[in-house]
Amino acid sequence: MKKKPTQEQQKRKRKKYEKKRYLVYEMMIGDMTFCSPQINKKFYVKDEFKEGTVCGSAYTDIYNAANNICAKLNVNEDLDVECILNSYNKITEHLCYCMYDYGALFGKKYWE
Repeated sequence: MKKKPTQEQQKRKRKKYEKKRYLVYEMMIGDMTFCSPQINKKFYVKDEFKEGTVCGSAYTDIYNAANNICAKLNVNEDLDVECILNSYNKITEHLCYCMYDYGALFGKKYWE
């Protein structure tokens, strides 16, 4: 009979899982601040925001549109434009985490 993991073991397992999920997200957006090159070689994750990619082109369009709005307003930056950009990034991060979770869940169930 399998012994049920303690709360502390479950907490550590969850923290480890969340760290992996965060690293995948960071690699996908091209931010390797918290990743060593060895991690990316072992678990290759494509930088989806690299120049010439769908996300890279779309983000360039967003960035240019934000600059155009600020130019029309005759300001260097605008709080509403910054709010839009920051909210977009939060949505993207949340959706990436959800997709990772669903992939882990469905992948595990599929192979059981």
